[in-house]
Amino acid sequence: MRTKTFSLVLGLLLTLSVVPAQAETPATSSSASSSGSLAGGFSGLMRQLTSAAGLTSDNMEYVTTIPVDAPGVSAKIRDHLDTPLLFASGVKGLSIYDISDPASPTWLSSLPLPHSQNEDVQVSEDGTRVVIAADGNLPAPNPITVGLHVIDTSEPDSPDWVAWKDDAPNHTSACADAACDWIYGSSGGIYEVVTREGENGEDDEVTIEERGGWFEAAEQIDGHEALTRSHALNRSVHPDPETGEPVDVLISDSTPRLMMDVNDPENPVVLTSSGEADLDDDGFLQHNSQRPNSQFWTPRDGDTGDGDQRRGGPPAGIPGDRGNGSVPEHAGPPSPDDDQGTDAATVEGTQIPAFEVSGNASGQRTAQWGDDWEDDGISGGELRPGELVLGNSESNIVPQCTDSSGGLTTWDASDFDQGEPMRIIDQFRPVNSAPNSPFEHGNPPANALGCSGHWFDIQDGDNLIAASWYEHGVKVIEIQEDYSMEQIGYFQPVGTEAGAAYWVVDRETGEEYIYSMDYARGLDIIRFHRDVEAADQQSMAANYWRGASRVAVDPSYYLYYKRHLHEH
Repeated sequence: MRTKTFSLVLGLLLTLSVVPAQAETPATSSSASSSGSLAGGFSGLMRQLTSAAGLTSDNMEYVTTIPVDAPGVSAKIRDHLDTPLLFASGVKGLSIYDISDPASPTWLSSLPLPHSQNEDVQVSEDGTRVVIAADGNLPAPNPITVGLHVIDTSEPDSPDWVAWKDDAPNHTSACADAACDWIYGSSGGIYEVVTREGENGEDDEVTIEERGGWFEAAEQIDGHEALTRSHALNRSVHPDPETGEPVDVLISDSTPRLMMDVNDPENPVVLTSSGEADLDDDGFLQHNSQRPNSQFWTPRDGDTGDGDQRRGGPPAGIPGDRGNGSVPEHAGPPSPDDDQGTDAATVEGTQIPAFEVSGNASGQRTAQWGDDWEDDGISGGELRPGELVLGNSESNIVPQCTDSSGGLTTWDASDFDQGEPMRIIDQFRPVNSAPNSPFEHGNPPANALGCSGHWFDIQDGDNLIAASWYEHGVKVIEIQEDYSMEQIGYFQPVGTEAGAAYWVVDRETGEEYIYSMDYARGLDIIRFHRDVEAADQQSMAANYWRGASRVAVDPSYYLYYKRHLHEH
């Protein structure tokens, strides 16, 4: 999300003031008098509003809201000494939770660090280091914290702010390696986190030192100039086809998108790119991406032709055809015959080591495929693991959805190692509901921050995306066998500016949850029921939102409204 100075403030005011509450939870409960006065005044009203559940499809169950991190911006889920932790970044700072019980997180610590916007907090794979980027592009909080911050979280209950580079404003940052020793900034800088051993019993000194820039990597594409901006970078890992060693890869949210080998972090090598023409009508800016199952990627063999596997096409940097032009042959759904998980495996004679994969996905769901590895392990389509790229784009300050509003995109990245360009397969765009059926299918009739996709998540070995959509709340999108996308569930909370969604799996019960970091609400927790077909719960939908404008100027009406709902 680029600068939202006015639109964010307006959006929060609008969404927080227009909706009544439906349910209270232990995490957010507050009391109100029966006489119509609001206990706790304005702050009590805000707590009541953020406790509201809203509308859900039948396969989505609202659990609770934790509002203390509002405005909630981003998060990462990592194991620390076998304990799953949530690292939640909000405008006020960093909070760390033990999520062994996903329905009821246990707060461990908070580090006050007012900043904006840090849309993609970065955490090392072992959970011992957090990187926060701040560009100061909101009027609050205090802009003195602009720059890159490194936090030592080796003791999760006592995080230690150890380094700050104040002359490195970045909207987002990305770790280029598992330890977060190397950082790529969205403003184009490459940085190294350097630790110097302390002398005479003093603490080690940690500094962030600039080592160059990555925008110039675009010049490796014939006829292309250096990039001028990128929203974010997104890390994936695949095995080297010869050695099996992990190769760190960053995909940039830029025009064009770049897929870069960053194993030599000071000298990124462009593997492939998208065609710029593919992005002409795709929202306002490229926003984020994921490359599921990349750790199981193996190169294709053979030349283009009947029975062969190479895709063929124009060289990198030259736009290819938009879409694949036909429905692919399907290899069938994933098979549980060969449980690879994150263990080492031999595939077509190549040893694939066990290594962690960065990104939004929790990594708590096991990837499974059959022995032949004919499909990507997601939809049974023609792509192999690591060849499907999921992208997103953003459209700020757009009150009504259009056919170019930012949404999710599936990309074909087969033969990226041969320089073949990434190609768009399908796009899923948000829509507004009709005035006579408000919030149908979880879609609002209008938007404040914009008709826009934002941060999303997918688990390895799965075909379901959890995605945030500002005023549209959270949606679950299913990837079909031809890589088209279909909505199968939604959570449309009241007073929402949903910013980022993450899958979480209860390791004891297997129950699935979605954590939604929300600018207006904090952290929403939703239970997803995979075995329940989605069906609209539209009853009373119009009543939930009728009279909303009165709530903004008459808080007592909120209480009347709430009692009215409970009576019915």
